[in-house]
Amino acid sequence: LATANALSDNISILDNLGNTAVGSPRNFALPDNSSPSELVTGDVDGDLDLDLVVIGNTTNLFNQIPYLLSNQGDGTFASATSINAGKTSRIESFAIGDLDGDGDLDLALGTSYELVILKNSGNGTFVRTQEQATPALAFGLVAGDLDGDGDLDLATAETIFYYSNVSIFKNDGTGNFGRPQVRDLRGRYPKSITAGDLDGDGDLDLVVGNRDFLRSTVTVLENNGDATFGPNRFFTNKGQSADVEVGDLDGDGYLDVVTILEDRSTGTVLANQGNGQLLAPVTFSVGDEPLGVVVADLNGDGQVDVATANSGSDNVTILLNP
Repeated sequence: LATANALSDNISILDNLGNTAVGSPRNFALPDNSSPSELVTGDVDGDLDLDLVVIGNTTNLFNQIPYLLSNQGDGTFASATSINAGKTSRIESFAIGDLDGDGDLDLALGTSYELVILKNSGNGTFVRTQEQATPALAFGLVAGDLDGDGDLDLATAETIFYYSNVSIFKNDGTGNFGRPQVRDLRGRYPKSITAGDLDGDGDLDLVVGNRDFLRSTVTVLENNGDATFGPNRFFTNKGQSADVEVGDLDGDGYLDVVTILEDRSTGTVLANQGNGQLLAPVTFSVGDEPLGVVVADLNGDGQVDVATANSGSDNVTILLNP
């Protein structure tokens, strides 16, 4: 597991010991006052190990940039280097994937009112190639082949004032994205977004975690197969979703929905009935003020487990699936 630690300006790696435990944190520094907020993993520099890309501040708190920590092949990381993203406002979200089909991993940044594309030169250096306007602040961003043509499209979850949208950006196959298809979520204030085949028809649907203070919900948008989506389907949740992921937690072959609720220091599982219909949420306890969640088989028993990063209690919660 890897966490981005805003107050200590570093990254922590918790080595999986292969059973039910993780090792003590190994910390890798970022520049002072960078306050890292989010990270992703991937082989960015093309040397066949997993590197880290982290979002952090510059000396201007309103101008964030990505930092690259290259894996030295043994799970230790070289000193952080800044990735030139050009002039950006605050980066609210980001995603990694081969956007232009050339075999290396590119970056997409969701900023204040812009989607920014950074194409990888193949060695972990990047060139800013496109900006596309977004209707609101892109708090969530996910990459996936939404229209079934073999390349990665992008979807953002956006909120500001009375705007509550999901925007879908279709890839032309070369990493260029057209104007978005915008879906109004009717005041639900989306905060996070992920993709998965919830209805079992072979394409990627979208799942959105919302932060509406009055109506705690998760939104499911069922894909028609071509990156157009059916009606908004709202499912009641137990609080304000800070993050959302999918995984088959009950072993029935269908992707369930996992959320973490920052306002309640808990998480929820909304079990999928197999057709994209979600059952009432079941709550589980985590640390204080959770901000991030991952779903993966952490102990190697063939079942997916859950881990959360808890900002209020400065720890990680690991919940093993029985």
